[in-house]
Amino acid sequence: MKKYEKYFTKEYMMGPNCIRLADELMKMNGKPLRGRVLDLGCGCGLTSLYLAQDSGAETVFAQDLWVKAGDNLRRFRDWGVEDKVIPIHADANDSPFADGFFDAVFSVDAYHYFAREKGYFQEKIMPLMKKGGCALIAVPGLKKEIEGEPPALMTQWAGDEWTYFHSCAWWKQLIEQGYEDTVTVETWESEQNDLIWQEWFDSGHEYALNDQKYLKQGLDEMMSFVLMKITKK
Repeated sequence: MKKYEKYFTKEYMMGPNCIRLADELMKMNGKPLRGRVLDLGCGCGLTSLYLAQDSGAETVFAQDLWVKAGDNLRRFRDWGVEDKVIPIHADANDSPFADGFFDAVFSVDAYHYFAREKGYFQEKIMPLMKKGGCALIAVPGLKKEIEGEPPALMTQWAGDEWTYFHSCAWWKQLIEQGYEDTVTVETWESEQNDLIWQEWFDSGHEYALNDQKYLKQGLDEMMSFVLMKITKK
């Protein structure tokens, strides 16, 4: 982890520490990845750098909609991983890849933006995976579901996007229920919740400082990070 600390800055981080979440996902997986891995919603490429260096992946396809592929390519060249990471500019809802192309799909702090509809995983993600392949996903979430009207603090912080955040149980049910013949879903809460947020705050990013304001007022008592391993049968 120490070799990545120089990247824990506002120039590279786009949210709570994605490297720690990526590392925790790999430890939860319990074995290296292999072959071709899709890093879906890679941002500025930090998770792709981690996957190229520490996951066992042969080739990483770094896909993002908000960050230009050319900008990520320059970073990958600077980081010395250009031969292992291919930058892609594409929407998660419009994949440019063939069915069965990937051994694994990886996504940190992105999936909750576009994948909250029932059947999304089966329609958009699972076709890309080889049989027996896995998806490792981490999203900011809730310790428990909000019942009724959301707390004012939540809507002040997230606005209408408060509906993006859910619990481990909610995500497991969304992806697995009704599809038990095709996938198995395991979920966990991150063991590093406070540290992941604090390193984001320490980056000095303007969005981080805004997050810090609300978490310090009590939002931290509601929030968690949800980690998922979804295996294609």
